[in-house]
Amino acid sequence: MAAVGGSITKPRAPSRVLARWLAFGLGAVLVVQALGWATWAALRVEAREVRAAEEAERSRALDEALWRMDAVVASLLARESSRPPSQYRAEIGVLAGGPVPPIVLHFERDGSGELTTPWRDVLAPALLADLAAMLEDAPTLAAADRPIVLEAEDGDEALSNRAAFVRRAQVQSRVATEQDVLASIAGADDEVAAEPSATLADVASTSVVVSELRPRWAGDEALLFVRTVRDDAGERLQGVWLDWPDLRAELIASAADVLPGARLEAVGLSDVDSAAFAGRLASIPARVVMPPRREVAIGWTPLRSALAVAWVALAVAIAAVAALLASAGAQARSRERFIAAAAHQLRTPATTFKLYTQLLASERTPEDKRAGLLGTLRDESDRMARLVEQVLDVARSGDRHLDMREHNAGTLFAEIGERMAAASQLRDRKMVVHVAALEGVVVRADADVVERILTALVENSWQHGEGRIEMRAVVRGGRVRIDVRDEGNGSHRSGPGLGLGLAKAAAERLGGAIIPLENGGVVLSLRVLG
Repeated sequence: MAAVGGSITKPRAPSRVLARWLAFGLGAVLVVQALGWATWAALRVEAREVRAAEEAERSRALDEALWRMDAVVASLLARESSRPPSQYRAEIGVLAGGPVPPIVLHFERDGSGELTTPWRDVLAPALLADLAAMLEDAPTLAAADRPIVLEAEDGDEALSNRAAFVRRAQVQSRVATEQDVLASIAGADDEVAAEPSATLADVASTSVVVSELRPRWAGDEALLFVRTVRDDAGERLQGVWLDWPDLRAELIASAADVLPGARLEAVGLSDVDSAAFAGRLASIPARVVMPPRREVAIGWTPLRSALAVAWVALAVAIAAVAALLASAGAQARSRERFIAAAAHQLRTPATTFKLYTQLLASERTPEDKRAGLLGTLRDESDRMARLVEQVLDVARSGDRHLDMREHNAGTLFAEIGERMAAASQLRDRKMVVHVAALEGVVVRADADVVERILTALVENSWQHGEGRIEMRAVVRGGRVRIDVRDEGNGSHRSGPGLGLGLAKAAAERLGGAIIPLENGGVVLSLRVLG
């Protein structure tokens, strides 16, 4: 069987290969880290923007809820502020229909401390008794509110909270003041009109000074709005008692659609720090307690889509560069093996040339042996010419245009086999060709390239094989298989030689393959046209 020609392959310097891959790995790690940091920073900014948007929405909802709640209280205060002072007088008693929730009771306390109510209700005495306990500290009820001062050092959030509170308080105060002025101007007339049975002596005084209704806490569930009234009869305290649980439920319901889950809690009148102003109503001493923040699930945003595309592109780029680097390394190793094989193959005829020319130049070489030496030199020169031609084929293979045509496989391989058999006979080697199985089979190939491939396979048997050379053709699995083997045992095979390396490259250009066999033979495989 044919033994594939031995070659001496110079090992590739591992340091250069390792340095190349280390540089690639380091660059890939740096790029991945850079993109990872950019991804982390971008997602962090996105999360911050989402939280800021959520906070802005919560703030907007809180503002709207506060305005709605203050509007409800403002409507109640406008109605109560417009009541003339005489309607609180028990002797006139014009409020005989009973209080409307959340109002529990209207009351008046004169300078002597006596409590009266204009309501004609069976529960009025008991309610007055409860109210008396609440009003033990009369000066506190009538005291002025602590002024609101905006301090620059409070910070932007505190200033914003206080400023919003002041704006709502100004609206509330303006509504109450307008109603108080109207009540003061028309006080006596309204009193007479409200109760025709009142005498002129009851409403003779028209010099009436009425303060604004001010909220005061009396216990946990009682909210009082009180005002002072000064006239010719002296100073007295008038007010309205509100049921805080009922009012709180009404206020929460008014803003349930914009701020679900919110609560209302009472705050002290003197509590004007930054925390108290956050969510505080302007009309009553209470503040809105926001519901807990919910976790916002950030979906598949355009930023995340762009980052995903960037990561996929980076992965593809790294894979492509790695494949290119591996391919370049493989090509470099193949080129080095080819150069080493070519050098080994050319060294044999070159050594023969040097030795035989020295023998021919020597005067001691007999004349009868000179003819044999010249014949050997001629054979070695032919061999060297073929090797050089093969090397040139490799150099031109990338640019050479293949003449791909359809051929009758039986005719094509029979002609090539006939020429190879004649050339083998000149080297005292017998070659038999069996291609009858290819009759009627059509292949698409470049005939010259196919002949060079088979010549390289046969030459491998000439140089390294023994006995008869056989070329047998079969069709299997939709491919033509040309099996070239000899009677040697393949013991001289030590690796792919120059000829087989060229044959392999040429077969791949044709879409075929060179397949070494375990028994030392070599197979050329080409695709059959259907």
